[in-house]
Amino acid sequence: MVTIYTTVSGFRYLDNIPHFNTNNERPKIFIACLSAYKNNKIHGVWVDATQTVKEIERQISGMVCWSPYLTMHNTTFYAIHAHEGFYNLKLDVNASIEYIHTQASFIAKHGELGAKLIAHYEGTVEAAEEVINYRYQGEYKSQLEYATQLFDKLYLNSIPENIHFCIDYEAFKTAIFEHYFFSIELEGKTHVFFEYLGDWDCRQGLDDFLKPYRCTLPIND
Repeated sequence: MVTIYTTVSGFRYLDNIPHFNTNNERPKIFIACLSAYKNNKIHGVWVDATQTVKEIERQISGMVCWSPYLTMHNTTFYAIHAHEGFYNLKLDVNASIEYIHTQASFIAKHGELGAKLIAHYEGTVEAAEEVINYRYQGEYKSQLEYATQLFDKLYLNSIPENIHFCIDYEAFKTAIFEHYFFSIELEGKTHVFFEYLGDWDCRQGLDDFLKPYRCTLPIND
């Protein structure tokens, strides 16, 4: 199924089910005592990164205070030395707890797709959140399947039936994914997103984009 969001208010051309994580696993981080690390020892704690920032900081403080290797000469007492449930997303060892918590909460809600979106937007969770909330187009077998359904919904009725066989869906797919859409491959499925961030009329934009190509795109010669 296809969803086309024309505004951030969520107006749709077609219905589609939003994507949510079906895995109950929570992203977590291993916070290590730096004094112990410098002495080639391991002292740390695994923390559920989806907890409140206050609770995460409380657990970190407890770990540091009970470290037998603690020295007050350090300016930094801990670092993130490992993580689980963030998929292939890379975490900086000195990343702020607030930032880690924001990432973890988003991934807990949207799973690996959420992690890939954060990576797509180079760590900007706000952009990933807007895209998945307002620009997610659904799950398809391929970009071509999405482009075919989109074109049929928006334009097929305006093309004489006797020349439907001339429609070049491949050209339409190439055009829209070069300019307006992107996709993420996950477990053999193609998840499609409208790239543009902000309140923008998708249908009008596609109409304007296709005007110069009406004679050649998406109709084959």
